[in-house]
Amino acid sequence: MIKVYSNYVACDTREEAIKAQAIIINAMAHIPKICEEGDTFLVHHELGEFKMQALLNPKDLATLYKEWRELQAGLEQDRKYIDSGESNVRSDFSAFADLDETISFEEMLKLERAY
Repeated sequence: MIKVYSNYVACDTREEAIKAQAIIINAMAHIPKICEEGDTFLVHHELGEFKMQALLNPKDLATLYKEWRELQAGLEQDRKYIDSGESNVRSDFSAFADLDETISFEEMLKLERAY
């Protein structure tokens, strides 16, 4: 089990610690050391508890897309559909989903079809 604290992550196994380390490397561009303390592995981070928790337990894109569409339906009742070909629509969803880059048309179309 992984427990997230404000500036470190406590893991029961080395595999969990390596997973947490990889997430921190991607988010912060540095390699944190894995420390073994008794039967617990600790990985230092500077992301804050909430951000680290979100990175460890991301929602899948389909769930985020559904939430975003429901939000859009409430905000824009006059629009009959959302055109995933429009770059501003894809940018809006990408910001909502906290993606590093704007989602591609093809990926957005897959999400729309699954929705």
